[in-house]
Amino acid sequence: MCGLLFVYSAESVLEIPECREALDLMHTRGPDGMGAITKEGGRLFFGHRRLSIQDLSESGSQPFQSQCGNITLIFNGEIYNHLALRQFISANTKTQITWRGHSDTETLVELISRFGFDEAIKTLRGMFAVCVYDRRKNEVLLARDRAGEKPLFFEVAQGRVIVSSTLDPIVYLSPKTVSAISPDALALYLQRNYVPDSLCIFDDVEKVLPGQKVVISLETLQATANLYWRLPVESERRVPYVQCSKDKEAHALRERIERSVEQQLISDRPIGTLLSGGIDSSVITAAAHHTSNNVVKTFSIGYDEKEYDESRYAEEIADHLGTEHTTFKLKPSDIIEGLTSIGRIYDEPFADYSQLPVYLLSERVVQHVTVALSGDGGDELFGGYNRHKYYKYWEAFRRLPNGVTLRANQLLAACSTDRLNKLLAPLGRIDAPGLKVQKFANAICEKTPVGYYHSTINHGIPKEAFVDHINADIWDPRTSSFPKDVSGLEKIMALDFCEYLPGDILTKVDRASMAASLECRAPFLDSDLVEYVASMPFDRKIRDGEAKAILKDVLATYLPRKLFERPKKGFGLPLDLWLRGDLKEFAYQNLFIEDRICSNGVVKSAYVKKIWEEHQRGNNKFSQIWCLIMANIWLRKNFG
Repeated sequence: MCGLLFVYSAESVLEIPECREALDLMHTRGPDGMGAITKEGGRLFFGHRRLSIQDLSESGSQPFQSQCGNITLIFNGEIYNHLALRQFISANTKTQITWRGHSDTETLVELISRFGFDEAIKTLRGMFAVCVYDRRKNEVLLARDRAGEKPLFFEVAQGRVIVSSTLDPIVYLSPKTVSAISPDALALYLQRNYVPDSLCIFDDVEKVLPGQKVVISLETLQATANLYWRLPVESERRVPYVQCSKDKEAHALRERIERSVEQQLISDRPIGTLLSGGIDSSVITAAAHHTSNNVVKTFSIGYDEKEYDESRYAEEIADHLGTEHTTFKLKPSDIIEGLTSIGRIYDEPFADYSQLPVYLLSERVVQHVTVALSGDGGDELFGGYNRHKYYKYWEAFRRLPNGVTLRANQLLAACSTDRLNKLLAPLGRIDAPGLKVQKFANAICEKTPVGYYHSTINHGIPKEAFVDHINADIWDPRTSSFPKDVSGLEKIMALDFCEYLPGDILTKVDRASMAASLECRAPFLDSDLVEYVASMPFDRKIRDGEAKAILKDVLATYLPRKLFERPKKGFGLPLDLWLRGDLKEFAYQNLFIEDRICSNGVVKSAYVKKIWEEHQRGNNKFSQIWCLIMANIWLRKNFG
């Protein structure tokens, strides 16, 4: 895992010391080494910070040049099938190749050199952000993995091209960028708690989308983007799906999961798994235990607040499998300490509140291993979110008169979440039922599947709280059109995979883990596995109202069901309680004394005061409060 930086100047020689300083801003992404070269008389700079995982020798260091001399490569990530690709290269080229080492970097550069960028990218299985300079064509070629595990930003402006793993080097080298915040990106952040991948918080900067390649001509300084991969829907099956008995289908899926996990266990550094005790991380951990020749190391977090603490479930699963398990207990003081780092970790405003436990867990895990497997992607692929499970109820409400749904929305919104939690407590198996019911109440007024989807993911600031009227929207080539036979549920699951997964989940994990120099891998996001699951009939994923049904069938081949059949939580934290207790003073200071978001005329101060008072009375507004806190922290970092 690494950080990359490419800089080109059409008009003058680059200030190389300045480029090196920008590269060093990503030192936690690559603490094991730094490489930098210049070309074309100092008008091209290639920089790379390295976290050594495969081939720890210097033969795996970057920037890397092909044997023909035409291709220069810097890349961030891991190519899990690179040994198979080496065999492919040897079998399909006339000239004998002498490998300098066994790194995936060398495999990738020779693959591109011999078969071209387009064909090479299509063969990769892994997580990657790639930047290639083709000397013959005088072009820069960029690509990002299919799910969006690894980030890649670029700016083409003022006679320069800058490509980077994070925003910070671009801001450092192009300070005028900071003055141009995208109003749409900021508005969507405040609504969703993250900036979607089709936008960037700075107007002049773009992100390479998951599954996209970008060609930048250094002659014309024009960028052209095209998708090389798109998530298939069920009617576009790329992988034949053979329907059979429930047990056989579970074993067929288990085999594919184990194949992905086995590939991702390849590492020259210590490796373990993140085990929350939920379905997804338990499947990955069980598969790792089954395929590894070594005892698997597993890690989880816990809290003193029993109602939020799931560490005992993770410990029971670890004990059953026989892993070497470690639980880290987090306290409010740990969160306050972690908050001092958040400003430097996230280069765009970001407010998924599980960002803190993931970062604090990463800090502790890296003391034991350098690589960790996670269960990310399971919810998006197998229908694990409540918006998937409750979609059929939304379809029923949609048929009711507008007045009925509006009145139901008003009544539920008027109840405090604490009161709803008490009223719905007898339902037992639903975690935080009041908050979930209120979210659903907002969604029932929507009239389209896409409207329903966006209502369920908008956890932040409502439109009426903005000072100026906003109508922020996004266009994303991956989800701009669907075949006519695609169901509403399939559409919203595709939106989750294409928008929410890379924009929220994978951004959270990448930035938090890289800040601690920990490499996180997500076996569920193996492209072959993704296409296989996409080919499944939907009733295998959500069966009679049961979310992730077939994945639970897989887990039942490893564990007794009593160990995992309970409400989903994940790596959360008791933020609602702490904002009324240990974090109250910090939050008040941030919102009212060190405010930036209201004083700059973005959000109405009366709204902030209102939600603060409501939260203190027990009507949970922690998501909105956290969104504003993180916006203020980001604004202070970038604008003082």
